[in-house]
Amino acid sequence: MSHGSHEMNGHHVPTYLEVMAYQATREPWSENIKYGRYTLYFCAATIALFSLLYAFNTALFWSRMRRGSASFPLKSKIFALARLSTYPRLPYGVAHAVNYLWAVGPLGPNILLFLGLLYASLYCWANPYLFRPPFYGSPPVGLRSEWISVALIPFVFVLGSKRNVISWLTGVSHDKLQVFHQGVAFIVVYMAVVHGVTEIAQSLMERPFSETYALSGIWWTGFAALGPLLWLWIGSLPFVRKRLYEGFYVLHIIASILFVGFLYVHGFDILDTNAYMNATLALFGFGIGARIVMMIVTNAFFSHKAQISIHGDLVRATIPTKMNWAPGTHVFLRFLHIRPLESHPFTILSIPSAEKNTTNEMVIIIQAVNGFTRVLAEVAATAPPERKFPVILDGPYGHGGKNTLRAYETVLLFAGGTGVTFVAPLLEDLTRAMHDKDGVCTNVELVWAVKTHDTVKLFESELVKMKNDATLVGGTVTIRVFVTGGSGDVEKALDSPSSDKMSTDGGESSDSTPFIWATGRPDIRSIIAEKGKTCTGHVGVAVCGPLGVMTDAANAVSAVQMDILRGGASCAEMYLRSESFGW
Repeated sequence: MSHGSHEMNGHHVPTYLEVMAYQATREPWSENIKYGRYTLYFCAATIALFSLLYAFNTALFWSRMRRGSASFPLKSKIFALARLSTYPRLPYGVAHAVNYLWAVGPLGPNILLFLGLLYASLYCWANPYLFRPPFYGSPPVGLRSEWISVALIPFVFVLGSKRNVISWLTGVSHDKLQVFHQGVAFIVVYMAVVHGVTEIAQSLMERPFSETYALSGIWWTGFAALGPLLWLWIGSLPFVRKRLYEGFYVLHIIASILFVGFLYVHGFDILDTNAYMNATLALFGFGIGARIVMMIVTNAFFSHKAQISIHGDLVRATIPTKMNWAPGTHVFLRFLHIRPLESHPFTILSIPSAEKNTTNEMVIIIQAVNGFTRVLAEVAATAPPERKFPVILDGPYGHGGKNTLRAYETVLLFAGGTGVTFVAPLLEDLTRAMHDKDGVCTNVELVWAVKTHDTVKLFESELVKMKNDATLVGGTVTIRVFVTGGSGDVEKALDSPSSDKMSTDGGESSDSTPFIWATGRPDIRSIIAEKGKTCTGHVGVAVCGPLGVMTDAANAVSAVQMDILRGGASCAEMYLRSESFGW
């Protein structure tokens, strides 16, 4: 036994030099930072790849807009294969059950998150050297998981920001990034738990844990950081978040501050920890700062005020503004005299004026459900029609730039209930593009499911104008309205497989409006399948509605991709753009 070593609890306690000599050939403590760095490289490479895809898709869009859409079988099959790996969703019954724990969504993001989970798991566990002998240092598996977890923290905070560099690089809006925010956060929790459990297991080989805990403050700061982290994960589970809803945001912010604060103390000045924590604060702070600056610029100069009116269970808010936005985007709306501490996202129904340097009319339709929306409906029911309420607008957010559907000759729009607030501005933009000869779209069909005929009245004049505008320039707009009837929300009536409540009426023309009316629920899968077999060229599909509607549309479009691969489809491509009610 060398000088300074001794026995404890039946184990040899080595000297510092003996520990260093042992670790030199068996994953030295200081070299474990490579696990964090390679995790960082993995994430950076993934973002770089999707940035290149975004640039390619942007170039392809403008090419189609300028020269039309040439079809090549190989190109069509490549696109179909890529979309087939992205669009499909779990069957409705399975997804409905899974959504209590995980908002499963389409296949593509889940594949990417699974690859990230697989990478982290293999990188952490594949090396069989998991623990060291007692008193020879921290367990290698605990160090690997520690650095993987810490390296992912900046990405979690950036993915959760409304204005962030990943959105700017990839063109993916913050709401679509939420699934990655939650998925990467789960990997952080998973690796943090592995780190904590294995460190405790290693310490128990050496002495009672109470003695180990008393030796260093690093233990209590670790537990203090792990507590808020576990709450952040549990509180973000869909069934918990829905119950908390309006209180979720406040609790989430408090827990995030506690987690970052305790973790900063826990790993302060330990190898690369400061760099990761400083990057987290800098990137997240930049996103917050950019959001605040945009809100100040937008609201200080324009002084927005909203007029609100009640129409059944819908509130219509009209806000004059100099802002510009793309069709299908949303804003976070804060009423300064109605629960001013709350800000909620709503899709913008209108699109900006075609004339430059003019005041635009931003129209937002809000369904009164509970909480803030119910209070807003009560105010709208009693307030004088001419009253104007001061509001703060935060946005716009969503798919910015030109409407990508302009690059498709035929477009199908599906809406369930208030999902029409997403597809109606897309339709209006397409009819404007037909008039301006800015795009190749000439044929649009809107399929809208509503609870009663009365729901349509709020949107009727605008929809009729869109249809007439398209007809005047040689385009075609077909509007089919399916009335589900009965009591209850149309979203609930639609939130099931389409085969359960298919339309019982082939459709009839109305004398009062140029719509095609039917009863029951539209058979979305059959409508999309028919378009795949009868349309030539490129077909774009946009959908917004509850889970059943989203599932039917996504899986039907995926089935068309299979037909394209087999050579059985008439169309060259079918593209899907979807928007859910919440995130």
